[in-house]
Amino acid sequence: MDEFTLRSRLSRRSAGVAAVLLMAAGLTTPSLSPASAAPRQHTPEVWPKPQSMRTGPDRFTVPDRVVEVVGPDTDASARRVVESALREAGADRIVTVDKPPASAAFTVYLDGPGTAAALKRLGARSPAGLPSGGYTLASGRRDGRTLLALSGSDATGTFYAAQTLRQLLGASGKLPETKIRDWPTAALRGVIEGFCL
Repeated sequence: MDEFTLRSRLSRRSAGVAAVLLMAAGLTTPSLSPASAAPRQHTPEVWPKPQSMRTGPDRFTVPDRVVEVVGPDTDASARRVVESALREAGADRIVTVDKPPASAAFTVYLDGPGTAAALKRLGARSPAGLPSGGYTLASGRRDGRTLLALSGSDATGTFYAAQTLRQLLGASGKLPETKIRDWPTAALRGVIEGFCL
């Protein structure tokens, strides 16, 4: 056998071995199935990180019309933040009431009448017993209606709940199904987090 024939056979054999190795690698490489190819729902990060945050699989679109239940003592700053976040997420009309509505597609309870009952329906604990600045925020669907409840242990807590809602809605404008219970670990919340950056 001459040198040319030997090289030719080795080249073909090498090519065959390479082809077999590539095919074997293709068989062992995990492929994307439709389930794993589906986009994963992303829950926006909340800062500062809440003491307790659980999210579910559902995401709720903020509709054109939102009903907001407030009381006479609802913090005005928190209310402005909530309404601004809802408008940025797609609400054109926010109807403010002082009593829980009989039915509405999307109802926000902001430290007003019915907030404690809404938190209970959503399986969330009230902020009772939390220190100053503590709050509870919960969202979910009950009886075909989307409920969102924000309640603070005081006005500062309600404001923090509103800021958390703003972050949850984020750029997507979708509200994740969630239960958050948070309270500051230091008297001057935000100052310490900002200092550590």
